Amino acid sequence: MDFLPESGEDCRGSGEQNDETDAPESHPGLQGEGAMAALRGEKTLTELAQQFEVHATQITTWKAQLVDGVAGVFGG
Repeated sequence: MDFLPESGEDCRGSGEQNDETDAPESHPGLQGEGAMAALRGEKTLTELAQQFEVHATQITTWKAQLVDGVAGVFGG
């Protein structure tokens, strides 16, 4: 799955965003966290978007990627 970290390292960095490559949506660890949070449904999309500093549609995309990836793992 492209959005999950391969190394297990914390991909969040220092929190500073110097250029587009440092944007939250470019960090696989945050994508995975955002997707899992959306799947759990404990917060609204708006709350998650604010937490991860992305647009709500990005959270929806991450969630869809997670669901599609999991379906592939189980052959569905």
